[in-house]
Amino acid sequence: MTRRTWLALTGLGVAPRWARSQYVLPPQAPPSERFPPSREQSEEITRKMAQLQDTLAKLSQKGVSDERLVEVEVFHKAAQWIGRYNEYFTKDSVAQTIALLDTGLARAHELEAGKSPWTTATGPVIRAYRSRVDASAQPYIAYVPASYDRSRPVRMDVFLHGTNRGMVEVQFMSHTAITYGGVKVAPADYVQLEVLGRTNNAYRWAGEADVLESIESAKKNYAIDDNRVTLRGFSMGGSGTWHLGLQHPDHWAAIEPGAGFNDTIRYGRMPNLPPHELKTLHIYDSRDYALNIFQLPTAAYTGEDDAQKQNLENVRQELEKSGFTFQAEGLNLTTNDLPLTILVGPKTGHRWEPESKKRTDAFVDAAAKKGRTEPDHIRFVTYTTRYNRCFWVTVDGLDQHYVRAEVDARRSQADSTIQVKTTNVSALILKNSGARKISIDSQNFNADGHGELQFQKHAGVWKEGDDKSLRKRHGLQGPIDDAFMDSFLCVRPTGQAVHDLAGRYAQETLDSFLDDYSKYFRGQVRVKDDTAITAGDIAAHHLVVFGDPKSNQLLARALDKLPVRWDAAQLSLGSKTFDPARHTIAMVYPNPLDPRRYIVVNSGHSFRRAEMAATNASLFPRFGDYAVLGLRQPIGSPVESEIMTAGFFDEEWKLHA
Repeated sequence: MTRRTWLALTGLGVAPRWARSQYVLPPQAPPSERFPPSREQSEEITRKMAQLQDTLAKLSQKGVSDERLVEVEVFHKAAQWIGRYNEYFTKDSVAQTIALLDTGLARAHELEAGKSPWTTATGPVIRAYRSRVDASAQPYIAYVPASYDRSRPVRMDVFLHGTNRGMVEVQFMSHTAITYGGVKVAPADYVQLEVLGRTNNAYRWAGEADVLESIESAKKNYAIDDNRVTLRGFSMGGSGTWHLGLQHPDHWAAIEPGAGFNDTIRYGRMPNLPPHELKTLHIYDSRDYALNIFQLPTAAYTGEDDAQKQNLENVRQELEKSGFTFQAEGLNLTTNDLPLTILVGPKTGHRWEPESKKRTDAFVDAAAKKGRTEPDHIRFVTYTTRYNRCFWVTVDGLDQHYVRAEVDARRSQADSTIQVKTTNVSALILKNSGARKISIDSQNFNADGHGELQFQKHAGVWKEGDDKSLRKRHGLQGPIDDAFMDSFLCVRPTGQAVHDLAGRYAQETLDSFLDDYSKYFRGQVRVKDDTAITAGDIAAHHLVVFGDPKSNQLLARALDKLPVRWDAAQLSLGSKTFDPARHTIAMVYPNPLDPRRYIVVNSGHSFRRAEMAATNASLFPRFGDYAVLGLRQPIGSPVESEIMTAGFFDEEWKLHA
């Protein structure tokens, strides 16, 4: 059957997976040359890894805290991963690996003596944390000034690196200075933080979680002034700064995005995406969140001759749609309406231009000195409850996901009032610090002056209180890929699948996810058999189940409360029915066994290895909340899948025909 015939018979018009990952941009390949260890060096690495592993086991038995153990374990992980994937990309890689193992062994011996001197060291210090996402050890580097005094909270600048396919744990942990956009960052009298972001995923998914978890860890380890944290990055780091900055606008005293893409279709040259993929571009297309600059000091930069210059135009266009105006200052743009400066380096390519860098530094320094302040007037935009908070306003529900939602909120201490106007918002939480009267979309409420107030909208009418019914809310809004931003556990089937083709697809999908996640997201996926899942597992993790209701006991337990009918004879989703011998389903849904968590069926990340190896702009969802997949297996090849139908559940997690 030809592709055209298949589409005509189904009437769906969705191109097969194997027919449409035609990305124009070339893969951002790692260095082709390798410099592996000699036999003697390999033996030395193996011996030191074994010594470190044994010492870690002994320290664990002695009851040493995991916060200290992980800061030793991360050295073992760095050596393990560089060997696992033959990532000896430079002539220094082997020597760096051995040096890091020596540092890890030295730390282990210090812990045996009851000491951890690196926790009070100054200069560049390798630190680590245990990720809640996958329990992996993840590194970051804290640059601590000699003047650091634990009794005085200090400013912290967070730096996001650019794309570097040779950037793996060993290379990253061997840094002694921060360099971004061709500029070496000078030591400062405050803490500077360099994050790995799980390498080269544009700070998406677990990469986004890494930035936030690294900051959380650094705040535990150092006295950081919460109101003087800035975010800075160039190229891929600039892209990360755009989205982490604009989507978490109350986290930062200022952001400095340099030459980073903030839209997918233009940058990735992907003009013909299907509707369900276009919707989810609103998750990471940070241009859509430009209005959040209203309360976020932002110094944006690109070189005049840089192809990334479009990112500045994107932001300007979005802000002009909201009524803001700009004045030209040579190549630069200024505005009196926003805490924003837009700088363009004359005759400069993909790097910092010195005078522009001086200006962004001065802007960030001034904002950090002033500190983050909670505004009385908030203008906040989002497209998903994943990004739902701006200071004293929290968007707790949407009329419709992936459609622009906006809040314009003002509070007056003098009048003891809060006035809110909303678009596409169905639930609000307001942190009240003195208001007696609250107006939401011209509907009035009385307040007692303090505390959190919750409001729900039904049929256009706002009422006070929280709706406890099943609905999409922060961290439980989908799509499938959202499950991999928090603690997840893969559930392996132990039974025999009803249909061999679907069973093989499930197993191959699990196997490839384990491999791809390890390589591209630098973690070790938790996996347990369906027969071994405990009540504690269900409460602690999103469960990612593979197989069918016959092969996977966990899926069978949940099936009656999932919006799918699935047995040996049919697989039905809504009004559509498919032959389960040649189809399977991938989906995300609140876990019926614990609705505070997701259950994911037959999917890891919905983008695959080809996308992970290509431009990191391609790491967007391919399935939405659900997809029914047609299956085929060419002779001697893995099972291939075609999207038969894909889309999203509504705001109450219901499926409409």
